[in-house]
Amino acid sequence: MALASGYESDSEALPIRARTRVLGATLRAGEQLVDRLEVNRMGYLVATRGRLAVNGVLLEARDGAAIRDVAGISLEALLDAELILVDVPP
Repeated sequence: MALASGYESDSEALPIRARTRVLGATLRAGEQLVDRLEVNRMGYLVATRGRLAVNGVLLEARDGAAIRDVAGISLEALLDAELILVDVPP
């Protein structure tokens, strides 16, 4: 879900003046989510609660991960989890 966005198509999100999206998600233990990053974009993901595997890398609550040079992001909640993902241009 887009929380804030510089894209008009994200009409429910808080508008910002940048080609960026701030996304939020809540996952139950065992749930998986796959998202993609557009070409030449980067992401910064923070696990605000719980435990996640992000492209196979473990993130505990309050851990962050810079993500680039990948076509997709694969998330798996190892515990009930909440996360924030910021999708930004390089």
